[in-house]
Amino acid sequence: MTQEQGKAKELVEKFFTMSLLYYQSARNMKYITMVKADAKKCAKLCVDELIKVSMTMHERHNTPATKLELQYWNNVYNEIEKL
Repeated sequence: MTQEQGKAKELVEKFFTMSLLYYQSARNMKYITMVKADAKKCAKLCVDELIKVSMTMHERHNTPATKLELQYWNNVYNEIEKL
């Protein structure tokens, strides 16, 4: 598992747990599917914000480190899509 895959999974699992607590009645498979979709949306929103910050930093400093960070968060976003 790549770092990006691990981070994507970690974010979705954190939001999944939070959403699951919200729904409380996740015994029904329909609710679990809804919770996972919500968790992915939350994780993508989080990563979107990190991408925006990384883009700003890269535009200001244009270093290999900022380019790698931007690439990392874009990869994490793509991995969330695959979950």
